[in-house]
Amino acid sequence: TAFQSSPNSNTNGTRGHIEPDSQRNSGDSVARATMSTGAEAPKPDGEDAASLRRHLDDLSRQRDAVETELAEIESRLTREHGVGLTEPALVDSEGYPLADVDIYAVRHLRSRAHELRNDYSALTGRIEPLLHRLHAAASVGLDQLTLSPPTTATPPTVLSEPPLAIVGQVDSGSPAAAAGLQPGDIVLRVGPLSGAPPRPPLTAIAEHLRSRIGRPVIFA
Repeated sequence: TAFQSSPNSNTNGTRGHIEPDSQRNSGDSVARATMSTGAEAPKPDGEDAASLRRHLDDLSRQRDAVETELAEIESRLTREHGVGLTEPALVDSEGYPLADVDIYAVRHLRSRAHELRNDYSALTGRIEPLLHRLHAAASVGLDQLTLSPPTTATPPTVLSEPPLAIVGQVDSGSPAAAAGLQPGDIVLRVGPLSGAPPRPPLTAIAEHLRSRIGRPVIFA
């Protein structure tokens, strides 16, 4: 699916949303895509689509925080110690600790980075069931969505790649509406960006949309 960005757009990357034309000073419509992250297992208490979306937004903020801290650790390792997240080893060819490296500080930072990578993987790995539920809600009616086991034997849709976003709202008359995007649509790609790890930050998606003002933007 392709739509053309408005030349009057102000595209801001905010946590949890992609918001082309987020400043409505020119009356332009807004197309929002709620970014989805790791989610807990569905609860059997009849949550509706709005509750799911709030849950996904909260988890999105958590995963963004993990990404931010991990990037800060990588920057500190490079800037302060001249090493990376995993390389080089902290001993020389004879097995002695490197004399010019703060071994304790590097090990502490690398250990924290390992914990964060595990957290990121756990959040990412628990999102797809909720995405499928939310997508189904948009197809059959949001008010009918319940988080209970399916009563039919129809297998769930299997995505060809990790999702990048799920559309939360499309305003009438917007470029996204003209392209046929609907609330609940799962977005796998925005231009060259995809949900495959490492997932791009929201700022990268916003920058891509800015760069395409007045030109087609490809959504898949």
